[in-house]
Amino acid sequence: MNKTERWIHRIPAMMSDEEKLAIYKLAGTIKNSDILEIGSWTGGSTILLAKGVKNGQIYAIDPHNNKWQDRKLFEEFDVKDNIFDVFTKMLKIWC
Repeated sequence: MNKTERWIHRIPAMMSDEEKLAIYKLAGTIKNSDILEIGSWTGGSTILLAKGVKNGQIYAIDPHNNKWQDRKLFEEFDVKDNIFDVFTKMLKIWC
């Protein structure tokens, strides 16, 4: 496992390490352009896109409702009952 694959492994996301690496590499092919992500949930894929893209911005859209609550996530990130708080903490940690 190379250096890039090691940090990718640590990003919490609902996908395999191979899928994370693919998203990161795909974003790296985009230069001088922005990316619109629809469905960012806790921000795992948003982080991969942001770290991969060259000279572009990421726009992430998600209602961030708590329909699929995961109490473990709330506890892990020391937030109340708001998935958007998990999203913003994830971005602060990784970006």
